[in-house]
Amino acid sequence: MPSPTSPFSPGKHWRALYVSISAALFACRAETGGEPASAWVSISSGDGSGPAVAGPGGFGAGGSHAGGSGGEPDCRSPADCDDGDLCTSDTCEQGACLHGPPSIDDGDACTADGCEPGAGVTHVAVSCDDGDACTADACDPAVGCGHTLGVKLDDDNACTADACDPTTGDVSHTTIPSCCPHSACVAGAALNLACSYPGYHDDCVAAACAFDAYCCDVGWDSTCIAHAMDPNICPTGIIPNRFKCNCSHSYCATGEPLAKTCDPCVKKICEKDPACCFAVWDMICVNEVYTVCNVPSGADCK
Repeated sequence: MPSPTSPFSPGKHWRALYVSISAALFACRAETGGEPASAWVSISSGDGSGPAVAGPGGFGAGGSHAGGSGGEPDCRSPADCDDGDLCTSDTCEQGACLHGPPSIDDGDACTADGCEPGAGVTHVAVSCDDGDACTADACDPAVGCGHTLGVKLDDDNACTADACDPTTGDVSHTTIPSCCPHSACVAGAALNLACSYPGYHDDCVAAACAFDAYCCDVGWDSTCIAHAMDPNICPTGIIPNRFKCNCSHSYCATGEPLAKTCDPCVKKICEKDPACCFAVWDMICVNEVYTVCNVPSGADCK
């Protein structure tokens, strides 16, 4: 190993290098009037006994590279980032504070989600009122507001137009002219003169209502049906001289021919189309229940 005093001594070599670099740095500072642009370098003799060299950030021990801390991080945990605003989400990412919007969605379609700086996240119930007195308003957390009919609108009478006033919720049933709700042999809504037909002994309903006004004012019940079967009130004018209300099948469906005296409507149809009572009760006959007897067709035929 070379001696400390030899030209190749490590201690002498590093000291010479230190002096040379120091002179260059001082010269640079003299020209710029301040600190040199580059950081100062600590030169060690290899055994840790090198001189302490000042850098821009401070002083390091001999042989070390401490020179300056480089600055402290803004945060070490989210608690260090609390900005006092309840409407921000405060987090700490790699020593830096981040302030983003909070999560406010509660997954409930029946609440309006928001944030008040003084109160934080809020969930206010939404109003489902559609301003229509005829609807029942409700809210399903999965889908939100829904509106269903909140009144009984259908009076089960195919010969009335049913309506509801959206302002008051009042339901009305307006009679449809020239419409007969059902057969005189079936109980149901009050019948009217549209169920009574011109012709010889074809005015059974008119005669029954003249005898008992209830049947055309309130409802056609079993007593009214009995009136229709009474030869003193509703004679058929043929043999037998009364309606039996015993059709072998509904006049609303096809099938075997029907007996003329099984129903006042059937009597009127067979007077117009005799085949319905001696050949077959086909779709022509079924359609005549509407065109001749004024009874609604399809599902409303009774």
